[in-house]
Amino acid sequence: MSTTIRKYYREGSFFNIPKDGDIMPLKFVCTEYSKYGANLSADNYVGEGSRFIRTTDIDDDGRLSSEGVFIDTELVSEYDLKSGDFLISRSGTLGRSYLYNINHGKCSYAGYLVRYRLNETIVNPRFIFYTTKTFQFFKWLDYSVIEATIGNINGEKYANLPLPIPSLANQNSIVDRLDKELLTIDSLINMKNHLIKMIQEKKQALINYSVTIGLNSNGAVKKPDLTWLPKYSKDWKVVKLKYLTKIRYGLSQPPTYLDAGTPFIRATNVFRGRISPKDMVYVDADLLNSSKKVVLHEGDIIIVRSGAYTADSAYIGKEYQGSIAGFDMVIRTSHPLSSRFLAYVLLSDYMLNNQLIPMRVRAAQPHLNSEEVGSTTILLPPLDEQKTIVDYLEKNVEHHDNLIEKIGFSIQLLREKRTAVISAAVNGELN
Repeated sequence: MSTTIRKYYREGSFFNIPKDGDIMPLKFVCTEYSKYGANLSADNYVGEGSRFIRTTDIDDDGRLSSEGVFIDTELVSEYDLKSGDFLISRSGTLGRSYLYNINHGKCSYAGYLVRYRLNETIVNPRFIFYTTKTFQFFKWLDYSVIEATIGNINGEKYANLPLPIPSLANQNSIVDRLDKELLTIDSLINMKNHLIKMIQEKKQALINYSVTIGLNSNGAVKKPDLTWLPKYSKDWKVVKLKYLTKIRYGLSQPPTYLDAGTPFIRATNVFRGRISPKDMVYVDADLLNSSKKVVLHEGDIIIVRSGAYTADSAYIGKEYQGSIAGFDMVIRTSHPLSSRFLAYVLLSDYMLNNQLIPMRVRAAQPHLNSEEVGSTTILLPPLDEQKTIVDYLEKNVEHHDNLIEKIGFSIQLLREKRTAVISAAVNGELN
């Protein structure tokens, strides 16, 4: 590498120069680089064959999901992965990386991923993998996205990613150390995630029981005529939702989004019964077509009508009174159904798993319409009992949610520590 080229890559790197090596572009440590994956639609998925790795199959730590899709091996023979092959995403979740191991079985990869075949006489593939889990890499990524002006980074840009390349012996030592240190951190994260799962299951069981048996049944339950309905309190009614609600659609076309104004509630803001402010967008409500816009009132319920979040729902509290409904459905209840009680029913297994989720299946993507939602069956207790159940659930669900939030925060701190440890090791800052 000439002095001019060496200077160019050193100046473009966020990493320290290794004492026993140099800053080099990724392509300099590859035997093959910038090989894009296969552009195949879901119509090509089969029951068995070559596992077809997509960006969505890879988590933030570079692990594969337990479930995946498969492609006929003949269709993807030129995209077969070999042990040590390194993949990184060029669109979608940028920078998500994965290191292939033959223990993962026969695999190929999709078009939004780019393959780099590493020269193992120069680099330990796991060292290169770890470089993409550092603060320095994410700084480079942010800079590169701004420079590119669009939300993707092509294979050639990644090929010129300037990385610290110490001696192979030093790389091996760093990898061994990280493998051991991260084992402890990852074990703690897994334990906390398991604890969250247990709390969520307990919370779900609490909701399921409360909206079917109630709090004062004394064991007096009725076996339903419909096989998919659970046993329920004997003095409750079985009613179609359409007789107790009005269901409207939000806007059909996206408005102009603003940095401030009236909150515009989209599917991405709907999460397990609540509105999430994350990625909230705003609109000028006065500029929207008055006949099409739905101004949300306290007590309204949004239910997602299409896409990955289909059938999820959220109750509109005081803080979002006057907001505008996005592209989903808005449910407004009438006597004798409490909207807060219905919000819990929509989170129950008998509503979600037995009714809404089976309805949402479509050839292209999940979808629901107002007729389908209105045709669902709910178990309806007397209004005063609905209030008692809601008060009980409000208190107990909040307790469970607070526990989940605290554990989630501790996981976030562990993940930050994980990244800090990797960053320091790769950057030559550990003793």
